[in-house]
Amino acid sequence: MFVRIRFKITSIIALHYRKQNILRGALIYSAGDTIAALLLNEFSWHRLVGMVIIGATFYAFEIPNYFDWIVKKTYRLKGLKATLTKTILAILYFNPL
Repeated sequence: MFVRIRFKITSIIALHYRKQNILRGALIYSAGDTIAALLLNEFSWHRLVGMVIIGATFYAFEIPNYFDWIVKKTYRLKGLKATLTKTILAILYFNPL
């Protein structure tokens, strides 16, 4: 007995891994973490370098794709409802707790 299962791919992840996104990811991700570390008096150069590396790799790839997904999910909405929905989805992504 063989069962054939078909999967329909509704969206494909785009490769937004460009120099501009790499630099933005490295700067934004590390800057946010550095500010928090300075406020808590926990700054470390090793941590800063680690955050730059993470920001330039994972962050630079993941964030543009997530915002593309938000645009696809909210394309039918207009005006204030579209703005609020996009804002809420972005906030949920960046602060899930």
